This record gives sequence, structure tokens and C-alpha cells, in this order.
Amino acid sequence: MRQRDGRDHHAGLMAEVAPAADGTASSAPPVVTLYTRQGCHLCDVVKGVLEQVRAERVFDLVTSDIDEDPALRALYDTEVPVVAINGRKAFKYRVDAAALRERLDRAAGSQ
Repeated sequence: MRQRDGRDHHAGLMAEVAPAADGTASSAPPVVTLYTRQGCHLCDVVKGVLEQVRAERVFDLVTSDIDEDPALRALYDTEVPVVAINGRKAFKYRVDAAALRERLDRAAGSQ
């Protein structure tokens, strides 16, 4: 099951560019996807780090249980938790808050 926290509840993983008030294009916030499964203690720890950093940085958070999708299970079965930023794998097993902030800043700057 895929859950999306935040302002937007569409199913897509990639952020879309929306026009700003002045008519120029502005970037949507980065999309962070947490691939997880039930009963995964490290997944709970990583989600806590994501929520901590989310208080400081703007990003959409999508949570996806790999056991509900055979393709995701095949990809990440022995690697959860896995964190992707804008569809690109960024972390597995653990997330360092400082490294996450740096990657989010880079992702926001490249949009």
C-alpha cells in the first residue's frame, strides 16, 4: 500500500512543476519515498529521521510497503528500509539527518 503524507494525495512519484504567482515556473518540493514493511524496526527509525528533517525542509513523503507489490519486494526484499529522492535511491538501512538535508537541498536546487 502506498501512502502519501502532506498536501498532495496523487499517486505519482515524481513532482510536477507548477506556475508561481508571478507566472514563472516554480519547482514542487522533492518527493521522498520510504520503502518499508510491517514489523521493520529500522524502518520505524528511518521514518523518525525523515519526520525530524521534514520539520526543517519541505518535501512530500510517500510510504510504500514492499510486501504489497511483488516487483518492489523483488527489488528491496533484503534492503529495507530504502529511501528514494525524486525516484532515485538515496539511502538503504539507515539515514543520516545531515546527509538527507544535503541531498534534499541538492534535489530542490536541481529542479
